[in-house]
Amino acid sequence: MFEAFQLELAQFIEQLVNERVAQALQQHEHKCSTLDKKSLLTIDEAAAYTGYQRSTLYSKHSIPRVKRDGRIFFPRQELDDWMAGNAPRSRSK
Repeated sequence: MFEAFQLELAQFIEQLVNERVAQALQQHEHKCSTLDKKSLLTIDEAAAYTGYQRSTLYSKHSIPRVKRDGRIFFPRQELDDWMAGNAPRSRSK
């Protein structure tokens, strides 16, 4: 009887994990497809898109940007071109 309970519990946990992973992947894909459609990225979107920290995006003046209404935006296509020659360094040592 205890073994049957363990098996049912294991199956329940597996199903729950699979559902949560599927939800997380779906959310990630939606976020990525939204970023792909945008031509101008906010600082947070540009940080996620490039892998650079916000502070680096602010301080590194060679990174393409535009300023509108006092806010900084990053043209996605120009970021792509810039990153082709300046890939972010890996955070691992």
